[in-house]
Amino acid sequence: MELFILGCVIPVVLGLGVLPIRRAKTASWIAALGVWLGCGLAAVPVISVLTGRALPLRQIAWNMPGGSFSFGLDGLSAFFCLPILLVAPLAALYGCAYLAHEKKPLGPALFFYNVLTASMLLLLVARNGLLFLIVWELMAVSSFFLVVFDDEKPHVRQAGWTYLVATHIGTAALLVLFALLGKEAGSLDFEAMAQAGLSPTLASVLFVLAVIGFGQK
Repeated sequence: MELFILGCVIPVVLGLGVLPIRRAKTASWIAALGVWLGCGLAAVPVISVLTGRALPLRQIAWNMPGGSFSFGLDGLSAFFCLPILLVAPLAALYGCAYLAHEKKPLGPALFFYNVLTASMLLLLVARNGLLFLIVWELMAVSSFFLVVFDDEKPHVRQAGWTYLVATHIGTAALLVLFALLGKEAGSLDFEAMAQAGLSPTLASVLFVLAVIGFGQK
């Protein structure tokens, strides 16, 4: 599991490193290298799980309410990691040529792309509701800054704000969803939530909140 987490940290670190770099080509290749290295490392435990090996849940005590700082990789989350591990490096490579002649500084956009890649992977292994929402918000905010890359155009700015409002309506629904689940389970850890006894009415409400929250995304 540590290798997977390291694979999420490397793109962010190299993304930070390109922020002061003015040359578009240099910045693009460094950021892309971070994505390739990170996804390559993360792919090792993902493939290991998909071939039948079980990885233990990683839980770290923290001062936030509602459980622990916990990550876990099972067959389902590993399966959904695959398209990210495939598409993110290819898109980063494509961007090196696509953005090569861009006049504006590319550092911020490359950084947010790397954060988006890392947050999508972390989201799939988060095993605590609060941690899930934190990573979900990182994914939403980094996506917003990518949407408004051409922010000198009015229609791009409008699209960005439309996206931001829509995604946070979804986030609000998920916040209520996890709050209700956490109250029933006595913890925000997914393991505890899975054992919670839910009434049919509450289960229906939670289902609607999940459809709104994830559907808006």
